[in-house]
Amino acid sequence: MVEASKRLPVLHHPGCGACSLLRECGGVDAQRSLWGCFMDCQIPGRCEENNWTCPCRRDTFVRRWREVGGLPFRPSTQLLPMAHAELPLYVPMIQHGKSRIRPFDIDAVALPTSDVIAKRRNGHYGLRSCTASDLRSEYLIDARTKVLLVSVSDDDPLEIYWENRRAYKTPAALAKVGLVGMTAQNFSFFSDAPRPHILWNRARMVRIAEELSDAGVPVVLHLNALTSSDWAFWADLLKQNPLMSYVAKEFQTGNRTPREGAEAINALRELQQRVGRTLHPIVVGGAQFVRTLGEEFARFTIVDSVPFMRTMYREKIVVLPGGRKKWRRFPTKRGEPLDELLAINVKRYSEALAIAAAQAARSNKNQFMLPFDH
Repeated sequence: MVEASKRLPVLHHPGCGACSLLRECGGVDAQRSLWGCFMDCQIPGRCEENNWTCPCRRDTFVRRWREVGGLPFRPSTQLLPMAHAELPLYVPMIQHGKSRIRPFDIDAVALPTSDVIAKRRNGHYGLRSCTASDLRSEYLIDARTKVLLVSVSDDDPLEIYWENRRAYKTPAALAKVGLVGMTAQNFSFFSDAPRPHILWNRARMVRIAEELSDAGVPVVLHLNALTSSDWAFWADLLKQNPLMSYVAKEFQTGNRTPREGAEAINALRELQQRVGRTLHPIVVGGAQFVRTLGEEFARFTIVDSVPFMRTMYREKIVVLPGGRKKWRRFPTKRGEPLDELLAINVKRYSEALAIAAAQAARSNKNQFMLPFDH
């Protein structure tokens, strides 16, 4: 491995062609490649202000790349896949166990990693529930229910995990709570940041996946990408891990608009073709794209907290022809448990998504498979 400090690119030279990191980076796409990714470094204090991983901050640049194993970055181990999970079309995100009295009996649920793992008042960082039974008790989930941790979050919880995971042996603790799997953290890919910052975040996502795998936690790669070289990286990594079929993509902050969502789904489709095997996307917050997903993928899973939050706000779903959904007020008595309302909302929401996806798939070569019976 070449020392990162000896491979610092020339910042004053425009364009990707003269950059010593081009081989590892792959460059930026289209017109921006003419100027390269270091133009904002010419603005005094810009990289410092944004805490970017940039050669203009030499000590930070070298320290961060040493954290992930150096530059060029190479994954060091095979990843433990989430094989045979058989996730249904829809997996509800459960935010807490309040306002209910019975364990939720369903095939699979998702829990937010940033809530399951947190810093406590005494400063200790780790899991709030340290056994499988305690975790299910905390969120009122049935013992047979599969639990998937979804790590999509704001930057602060992601950075807290990165800073504390080794000191508190978090991956080993996660292996004890009976997870069907966990998505890797989705560190941000800022379009205006220097590419070394993106590469460092990408490396952190893979290092976290490796640590979880080594501890015995099945992992799902989260596919953040800005450039064609980013997608090529993920394709190569999936080829190196031929048993991995589940991949995660977020649609609740980025990729929300019709154009962005369509581009992201198309990129997933192209990735599947490039890898040469069927992929099963876990789409976080992308229910509005269910028809497009149904046209492109034989299997996929949508994860969101819509039915859960609507239930907490005392609303009940009505499924209209064609799978369209409408929410109506459903007042309850003070203190009345919401178990039945949650079960109805999740069931009907899942059915509405299945109807829409099946309709989209009828004219497509992919034969869409309805979700498993609960």
